[in-house]
Amino acid sequence: VTLSANPTNITSGQSSTLTWSSTNADSCTASGGWTGAKTTSGSQTVNPTATTTYTLSCTGTGGSASQSATITLTTETTPPTITSVASSSITSSSAAITWTTNEASDSQVDYGTTTAYGSETQERQILTNSHSETIADLIPNTIYHFIVTSMDASGNIATSQDFTFTTPSSSSDTVAPVISNVEAIEITASSARITWTTD
Repeated sequence: VTLSANPTNITSGQSSTLTWSSTNADSCTASGGWTGAKTTSGSQTVNPTATTTYTLSCTGTGGSASQSATITLTTETTPPTITSVASSSITSSSAAITWTTNEASDSQVDYGTTTAYGSETQERQILTNSHSETIADLIPNTIYHFIVTSMDASGNIATSQDFTFTTPSSSSDTVAPVISNVEAIEITASSARITWTTD
């Protein structure tokens, strides 16, 4: 019986492929990190969450034999690198915050009118390299501080430095003025005065 794992060393979230074969075997049974009956030859992808040993025992007319393969899970301790933090689409009540990370990680923004922040977006657990969060219910004409946080699949957390943006003043008037009574007066050979009224 032969049993091998490729790769034999992985980090959290990665997978490995077990490949096995046997000679003169009628049946094979898995134990350890996997279970159940297996074909006498084949392959299977596994996703261990810790260092795990996989054993395969095969039986035939000549007797039985076993083989094991160990996959070592290495804990990854390097946090994501956060870059390109920006605020955009700023209105009197909302703003979009974007940033990138060098590895797939989740997204969260802490924000407030001081560096104590006090408000945060709901943690977006989808792991991505390109992040975008919208913060709402802001106060017009106010300076806001914010930081962004991303956590990778291994639980390593990175937090940015403090950034700021200012919301514009609020205006409920969105109707353009109506111009009327346009008239040219005091016309001379080289000049004229134009008058009009608005509502």
